[in-house]
Order: sequence, then C-alpha cells, then structure tokens
Amino acid sequence: MPLARQLAAVLGGNLVLDNDDSLLNTFTFTFPVGNAEKEDISVADADKDNYVLDEESNQTKLRSSGYHVLVVEDNESIRHLLRDQLSKNFIIDTASNGVVALDKLKKSRVDLVVTDIMMPEMDGMELCRRVKEDPDLSSIPIVFITAKNDLDSKVRGLQMGAEAYIDKPFSIKYLTQTVKSLLENRRRERESFSKKPFFNVDSIQTNKADEEFVKKCMDAITEHLQEEDFNVESLCDILAMSRSNLLRKIKAIFNMSPSELIRLVKLKKSAELIQDGRYRIGEICEMIGISSPSYFSKLFFKQFDITPKAFEKQCQEKRRDLAQNNVEG
Repeated sequence: MPLARQLAAVLGGNLVLDNDDSLLNTFTFTFPVGNAEKEDISVADADKDNYVLDEESNQTKLRSSGYHVLVVEDNESIRHLLRDQLSKNFIIDTASNGVVALDKLKKSRVDLVVTDIMMPEMDGMELCRRVKEDPDLSSIPIVFITAKNDLDSKVRGLQMGAEAYIDKPFSIKYLTQTVKSLLENRRRERESFSKKPFFNVDSIQTNKADEEFVKKCMDAITEHLQEEDFNVESLCDILAMSRSNLLRKIKAIFNMSPSELIRLVKLKKSAELIQDGRYRIGEICEMIGISSPSYFSKLFFKQFDITPKAFEKQCQEKRRDLAQNNVEG
C-alpha cells in the first residue's frame, strides 16, 4: 500500500482505501489528465522495496563526459532503479554485493562507486575499506547510500575514506548532483594542475594513501630532474611498481600518463626558474633535462598556452610592479 501510494503520487494522483461494512475493500485511484508536471521523487527504504522512481525535469549532459559509475546494491529493484536513473548522466555498471564490485573494480575502469552498506557476502563498509587500502583503487571516490543513518555509522564510513554519505530516503536528483560535483571538482583540479604553472600538487584532493604515493612520485621525478634519459621505466624502478599499475594509478589521480606527468613536473619547475629571474632559457633547459631550447619552447607553449619568452616578460613586469609598490609604500 505505501509503495502504491508513492507510485500514484508520481503521476500526480492519489490512492484511497474506502472501508465499509462489507467484506470487500475498495481502492480509488485518481490522477489528473493532461500534461502533468513531473516532480523529483525520492527513493525510500521502508522494507528495501519501498521506493519510487525519480524522473528529472532538467537533465545535465554528463554522459558525454564518459564518467563510469559502479552501482553496488543487493536489492535488484533498487539496483535497476539506480542504473536506469543514473544512466541518463553517466555510464553505469552494477554489482549485487561487495565481492562482485571488487572484482569489477580490478578489471575495468570505474571513476566513482555508489554503494549500499547492508549487503550479503561483503557489505559496503568492507568494500570501502578494501578499496581505500588498495594502492591501485584508493583514488576512486565512494558514495554511501543507506538506511543505516546513525551518527556512528556515518563517522565510521567517513573515517574509512568515503567521500559522501547519503541517507535513505533520498532524491535521485540529489544523488546525481553529489556524484556530478565529486567528479567535476576532481576534473577541474586536474585541469588546473595541468594548465596552471603554479597550481601546486597539494591542491589536488587525495586520501592519505594517495598522498603518500604522490609524494614519493613527485620526489622521485624532482630528484632526477636534470637527467634527460629519466623515463617511465626509471620511475617504475624507483617506486617498485609495474608499468601497468603505475599507469593506472597516475591516470586515476592526475588523468594523465606517467610520461606526461614527468614532462609536466619538468615544465612546472622551469616556470619557477623563469619566475626567479636569475637564469637564461638555455640554462633552465639544462636544469630540467631538456637539451633543445626550441623543443622546450614547444612543450612549454603546448602545456601552458604561452611561450617561455612571453611568460618571462610577464614575470619581469610583475617583479617591476611589486618593486614599484614597495617603493611607493
């Protein structure tokens, strides 16, 4: 009866039980005729089947971005509901429990996980723990959706590294926006790190495990900055990782290949040296392990949309303005 009433509400109608003295029950279902406006509907969890479908009036165009989201839910009806609704914006795969989900995470690309907590075989908490402790998977954001909404459960989930915790009943619109915000914020951070010379790697949000990996990775590249032959194999040896695992990890955190990251670190260092103002371009090339100034100029322009000479001029003007302000002050 509660589910039927919710489904009636989806159509803008109402379901009423008429009691009389007879042994028969009469149900009256009324709904408006015409172009009724669809509302945002919530997913409830009275007995884990008590939910209603959500149809959003204002669809975003996230699916074209190619984000892959894994939905983990043991209840088949809710799992299909989430798949159908979220697939309007994302590329969706599903799993019925944590064991199946973990296997899929290791075999295919996943940008974010949406998971229930209470499931057989492996629950959402254990899935989160294993993902966050796996160096190859730890950068994948996790969103909990659950009826287990006591404070201790929320704190435990966040302590395990989950990025968001959404109580049931919830709105599909709210869930979609949460997933969108997490993914888009990460995209903007990566883009800024790639395109802005002085956007520091510390500004990229990472969990503790990823922070340690990023530090080791950046330290290794920086220590061998002057070596022209320092490459992906060199980095693999230092970090004791296979080429495929290193590629997957760096791709997940930075959205670039290891060779692109090595080149970016060199170019960011060159920007610092240009800003310093004490070195010529030729000297800077030697300091970052790039032998050809013309090749360096091409790489710098491709990365930051400005030539080294123009960037140097900008830095000189800023130093002049700063000196002038200090004199006037």
